[in-house]
Amino acid sequence: MIAIMPATKEQLHYFAQHIRKADAKEVFHATGIYDRTHLYATLCHLKGVMAVTLSDGSLLGIGGIEPLNEDTAKVWLLLTTNVEKHKIEFIRWSKKFKEVLLQHYRVITNVVWLCNYTHVVYLNYLGVRWRRLKGNWGTFTITREKKVKDTDVHMGSRGTDGLTSLGHTTKE
Repeated sequence: MIAIMPATKEQLHYFAQHIRKADAKEVFHATGIYDRTHLYATLCHLKGVMAVTLSDGSLLGIGGIEPLNEDTAKVWLLLTTNVEKHKIEFIRWSKKFKEVLLQHYRVITNVVWLCNYTHVVYLNYLGVRWRRLKGNWGTFTITREKKVKDTDVHMGSRGTDGLTSLGHTTKE
């Protein structure tokens, strides 16, 4: 089971020593921070850093949620090498956590270094939309879909779910 909690200094230190290579490169390209000691010191001064852990306490990553307004939050996540051993569990958890976030915010967004291929693939799996920025950077967004009322989907004859008029069959 995966949980989120406020990150401790010990977890931040562990993270700085075990950050995935691609994530370390993304941090460098975004901030210029390459040294792990400097990374740890910087993380200790950030507010709201959360630890993503397994039930045994193993650290998978750190992240944060920064509300930009009542509808939108900037979300960031960086991972440790531990995530490699727990990929499937982490991805399943991520899908569920995305849904929890979308109950609170209509839009989740941030900027990503597009050369962090694993990160891009992960975000694509979560259903992001991309907007290319200058160089190797892009903005992702995940948007809460509107709930469709039952009356909004009836396009076909009475007794259909509206999809039959689009060529889909329904169970009777």
